[in-house]
Amino acid sequence: MKEDIGTREQGGDAWFTGLAGAGWVAFVLLWLTASFLSRARLVPLTVEDGPVENATALLFLVASVIMAETWWRSARPGRRPRRLHGLLVLAVLLFICFGEEISWGQRIFGWRTPPAIASLNLQGETNLHNLELFHPRNPDGTPKGFLPLLLNMNRLFALFWLAYCVVLPLLARRSETTRSLAARLGVPIPPLWIGGLFLLSFLVPHLLERVRGADLAGPLDEIKEMADAAAYFLLAVVFLLRGRRHRPE
Repeated sequence: MKEDIGTREQGGDAWFTGLAGAGWVAFVLLWLTASFLSRARLVPLTVEDGPVENATALLFLVASVIMAETWWRSARPGRRPRRLHGLLVLAVLLFICFGEEISWGQRIFGWRTPPAIASLNLQGETNLHNLELFHPRNPDGTPKGFLPLLLNMNRLFALFWLAYCVVLPLLARRSETTRSLAARLGVPIPPLWIGGLFLLSFLVPHLLERVRGADLAGPLDEIKEMADAAAYFLLAVVFLLRGRRHRPE
């Protein structure tokens, strides 16, 4: 099948190789830094509306804008679908992540949470991920059971990147049928190294919690969210570069 914006890049392309290398170096340095920083230094960086949370929101927003712009420019004359609508879906999802990260601007603009939402939100905020339905804990603070936890936002987020950034690229490497189906559905296939970044940021915090103590779970989770946002930003750049490489002059 002919390579286009929706399929994987050729291994010898210097731009993609450099981006992958830079991404891995940045992620390794991030987690090495998090490993050695004391709790006294980590906590101020990861507080509500602190540097890490603001960086996370910004990365989600920029990634969303890049995905939307790449979708708009992904027109493929004579092919169906005409545009890669998977890019638009990603743009919308990443914008939702941006909005959720800042509680849709509630703390920025100072509005109050509508009573209907506040009564269902365990932190009284204007967002979805702290709604009782999606929160990992019950209103009394006790952990939810296995089945209710299936609707936890963090778990749904992890299942999405696992399926899209790990399983799909692995299948696409082996199966022409997978690549053809993705092309027909307008779903771009991520490079596998992006999935590796997600796996790294999933495993390292769990390891650090065991080594350094569970009291670092909160700060490490905030850093993990920033790393995930950075991985989606890198994915958006990959799709942008693919689109520019295959755009007709």
